[in-house]
Amino acid sequence: MLPSQLYSHPGKLLEDHLISTQKLIVHYLSEMPDDLAESALGITAKIVGLTHDLGKATDFFQKHLKGERVPKKLSRHSLFSALITYHILKEQFQNNEMPMLGYMTVLRHHGDLENPETEAYLEDEEIDLVKKQIDNIDQEKWSILIENLYKYGLSTIPTLQNLKNWVHSFPTLMKEERRKWRNMNNLKIYFFANLLFSLLIDGDKTEVVIQSALPSRKQTIPFRAIQKYRERFRTHEASVLNQMRERAFQEVININQSIENPLFSLNLPTGMGKTIAALAFAFKLREKIHQQSGLLPRIIYALPFLSIIDQCAEVIEEILSFEFPEVD
Repeated sequence: MLPSQLYSHPGKLLEDHLISTQKLIVHYLSEMPDDLAESALGITAKIVGLTHDLGKATDFFQKHLKGERVPKKLSRHSLFSALITYHILKEQFQNNEMPMLGYMTVLRHHGDLENPETEAYLEDEEIDLVKKQIDNIDQEKWSILIENLYKYGLSTIPTLQNLKNWVHSFPTLMKEERRKWRNMNNLKIYFFANLLFSLLIDGDKTEVVIQSALPSRKQTIPFRAIQKYRERFRTHEASVLNQMRERAFQEVININQSIENPLFSLNLPTGMGKTIAALAFAFKLREKIHQQSGLLPRIIYALPFLSIIDQCAEVIEEILSFEFPEVD
């Protein structure tokens, strides 16, 4: 593969960063339900992996990367990258939400997602800025970059001249998007937006930090860790309180864990062993999902109060230490 001589970070070829980010996103998608990777969302995620930093191809950014003084707004790359992402996705998905979701994800991948309605605007000054950036791209290097990305699924990138002409139509397209999103009330799209954003942020930052090595996420945490902990600390001893705790624990772990009805709540008084019971339930549900689907989902422990974080973390660390002595 002939290098483009364009860089995303010091010493890192732009195409290498984009391709490695996409590979990480593909890896993350493989841990999710089988149909997601080939869905519109999965395809969009793979595309944004390859397009999110295309704006770094400008000479403005390349000089900035070398430490040369360049006006800050000229070396910014997110808007250019977002526009070309929208163009590519619009070619592929004419009438659904993916072009706008991809646009927002790339536009804000160094910040926070915003409301689609507020994002669907582009000032004349921003159009002029993007045109200057397009004129500031080395055509030969750009062609090599696109050729290197082509084999990874990026086959509909417009020429720089066509992109420059198309930018003028973008405000009209955004007017249509505002009309579409103004009355949007779809919870699934909300989760799609956040998942797409998470996939890109995780892939982008992971690639920069660990140089494209795939992180190990499929750590098996067996239910027996809970049992060992309970036996060690004799939580089943026959005091009245422990009998009540045992009854609550057995009720929790023996409830019908229906994957089709994935919302559960646990309400117990203080001191009845909610931390252990909830963790045991999560371990069992995780094992059941793994047996039925082959997926091994992550367990995310979210606590609303700072005052109990240390206490819960201490208990969980003790439980995990029975299987993983060097748990951190």
